[in-house]
Amino acid sequence: MRIGTLTPSGSNTAKKKIAFLGGGAYTISNYRAVLEKLGCDFDLTLYSEFHFEAKQSHSFKIRTTSKEAPRRLRSLRFTWMIFKDHCRNPYDAFYSHSTFPSGFWGTILSAIFRIPIIVSLDAAEASGLKDINFGDCLSPRRKRINKWVIKYSDRVIALTEFQRNEVQKNFGLGSRIEVVPRGVDCLKFKFADKPIGNPVRFINVSYLHPVKDQETLLKAFAIINAQISSTLTHIGEDFHNGKVHEMVRTMGLEDKVFFEGLVSSVDLPGKYAQADILLHTSRYESQAVVINEALASGVLVCGTHVGLMADLAGTCCKTVAPRGASELADVVLEMLGKPEEIRQLRLNGYHWATQHDLNWSVTQLRDIINKTICPE
Repeated sequence: MRIGTLTPSGSNTAKKKIAFLGGGAYTISNYRAVLEKLGCDFDLTLYSEFHFEAKQSHSFKIRTTSKEAPRRLRSLRFTWMIFKDHCRNPYDAFYSHSTFPSGFWGTILSAIFRIPIIVSLDAAEASGLKDINFGDCLSPRRKRINKWVIKYSDRVIALTEFQRNEVQKNFGLGSRIEVVPRGVDCLKFKFADKPIGNPVRFINVSYLHPVKDQETLLKAFAIINAQISSTLTHIGEDFHNGKVHEMVRTMGLEDKVFFEGLVSSVDLPGKYAQADILLHTSRYESQAVVINEALASGVLVCGTHVGLMADLAGTCCKTVAPRGASELADVVLEMLGKPEEIRQLRLNGYHWATQHDLNWSVTQLRDIINKTICPE
């Protein structure tokens, strides 16, 4: 077995030892920032069930499995790696990114070694949309595993009340779940108290995929554009094989809708600064950190009642039911005639984003970890 290890400088053996399970967290820039900060408080090692090339971290170690191996073999190697490391130098707690495979194997190891495990939900672990084949609940086996992990973990964290409610609805276990949204570094996103432009500049930040429902996005924008001068800029990768681009051509919106592809995190704040309204039409979201980013930037958020938008609906953003293109267009057109309400929503959103920023999230997670290791 080929195992890669990165060792941070200045490790502190007096810190509580945490095994963070799940390499997927490292691939998310916002989650990576959380790990960097938690690594300053704990002796943290990230274990990945797949191999990736990682930059040197100064606050936590990284352990990965080999590049070439079937998924099940990689899962066994992943578990064996954690087992051996714990036997050599015991951990105080396991912390898992999502329920499977890391949460499943972590819960088993937790029972074997009798140390606590925290599981952080990340996506659609308790949801399923059959018509687009999205969500863990579409697989009976995965649904049973996820429910078992959530039931027998010491602590479970959801990203939003919306996600917690999904767990309650589909598993009957939501009452024991704590909610901690992932905040953003608000120093990177500059709030601008500005009037809505002419033309109105809409932005959508999401990968192209049926769960993000760009069909509803384009239908809503077409209705809006027929009544006011506007443009729509999309930022994100295409996982829909050019189908959204084809929709734009079919609808005759080529001179109104612009695709910029994947934009670096360094350049993204500037894109929000140029926008007036974020249109976000997902069928499902566990959170959608782009909402935090838009709120921190002073961009009005209008979208579907999922994820963080559902939690903040009415106070920080405007929402309609998923797939409601005409309803969303009506809401946007009505809002454009209410500049004072727009300004209040943007100010409310900015205050929420700054009060629930990256440092706030890290503080909440640090307290949960400490209380799990040393319960009162």
